[in-house]
Amino acid sequence: MVFSGSSSAAPGTGDALLVFDTVTKSLTKTIPLGGRWAGKLVEAEPGKVVVVNDKSPTQIFKVDIDTDKFCLTNKQLKNLCLAQNSFNHLIKGPDGYGWLYFDTNLSRLNLQTVKLST
Repeated sequence: MVFSGSSSAAPGTGDALLVFDTVTKSLTKTIPLGGRWAGKLVEAEPGKVVVVNDKSPTQIFKVDIDTDKFCLTNKQLKNLCLAQNSFNHLIKGPDGYGWLYFDTNLSRLNLQTVKLST
C-alpha cells in the first residue's frame, strides 16, 4: 500500500487520505479527513498513517486505514508552522521516530503517540 494526500488519480481530494494498491496500481480507498489537508504522511505501523497537515493551523493526527477512524490527534501546535522548504519531508528514521522541520527547528515526532519534540 502507498498513501497520498492528493493525486491526479483522484482530483479534488486534498482533504482526504488516498490509499493505493501497488500491485494493481489502483486507488483502493479514499478516507475523508474532515476538512483537514493531508500534507506530510508516513506509515507509523502497519495500517496506521500519521498525517501532518501543511495548512494553518498545523495539526498532527493518526488514521487507521482499516477502520477509516482517527486514532490520535495532537492539538498542541497552535504556534508552530511547517517550514516551507522543498526539502521538508516527514521521514521515519531508523529510531522509529518521524523527523521534519517546524519553523527552523528539526523536530522529532513520536509516531505512536503523535507527540512532538522541538
